[in-house]
Order: sequence, then C-alpha cells, then structure tokens
Amino acid sequence: MANVCLIATMDTKAAEARFLRARLERLGLTVTLVDTGILRPSPADAEISQREVLGEQADEVAKVTSRKHKAQTMDKRRHVVLRLNSFFVFESESDPACKAAFLLDDCEVTIMRVRPSKFNKRNILCVSHPFRALMNGSKEVYLWCLTGVELERWYEALAFGTQSLPRVDKIVG
Repeated sequence: MANVCLIATMDTKAAEARFLRARLERLGLTVTLVDTGILRPSPADAEISQREVLGEQADEVAKVTSRKHKAQTMDKRRHVVLRLNSFFVFESESDPACKAAFLLDDCEVTIMRVRPSKFNKRNILCVSHPFRALMNGSKEVYLWCLTGVELERWYEALAFGTQSLPRVDKIVG
C-alpha cells in the first residue's frame, strides 16, 4: 500500500484537506496529514501538527500571528485629517476626540505597489519614520485609499507635509 503525505494549511483549508484525504483513502492509500497553518492550533486529525513542523520557531510564529491578528482587528476605516505637517486620526467624522496624532517631519511617504489579486487592497500609502514611533508604537502607518485618484491626492498632501521627496519603489504581495 502506498503512503501519501498530505500537506495542508488546516487553519484555512481543513475542509478541502479532509475531502482530499477521504478520496485518497478510498483509493487504498495511507494518508499522513501535515498541518502547516499558523493562524489556529492544529486539529486533532493532523498526524503532524504545526508545532512539530515549526520546531524551535513555533513561539516566534505565535508572536507574529498575534501581531497580525491585532493588526487585522484594527483594520477599520477611520477619519483622518491632515493640517500642514500634522496628521490626526479620529474614529469617525463626527468624533470630537482625536485618537492619535503625529508630525510628518522627516517622514517618508511610499506608494506600495501590490501585485493584482481580488483579495488585496491595491491603493496603499505607507508613512514611515526611521526611528520615531508614529502611532501605537509603530514606525509605519498604512493608509488604504478607495481609488487611485484618492491615493494620488493623499500622496501629494503627505509629501508636502513631510517636506521631503517621497519614493515609489516598494513591491508587496
């Protein structure tokens, strides 16, 4: 009887992996399921868990995924106001209390070029500072614009506020 090693990200593709496993077993194959997902703990039906796959790096991956989860939960629209070189963030347009603010002095503005996909946000600006935290302890703030025109307008306004020449060179995705 032949052995098959089925490698799957069980955090996102568990149903598909289980379906494929059942089909392979019906063909008389022995299937060993290996979980390479990092977003959730391995399910009981994975013979080789993500912790076994990751080994010494398991704790580091857990830290990264928790930061990723935090970023995802914070990924919501906010109202942003730019006054000269000051950047203000509000929960909504009607919110009277500013939630965060920072100066754009010596910041760099970068248009993030993202490879096309139906799942990614394409119009992204990154405002960063080499050593100063801008918002929530991070040296980078990302702005997702709804349209290319909105992206260009924000880029020009932020570039003016930084008093430096911005770059367009990062590729992500």
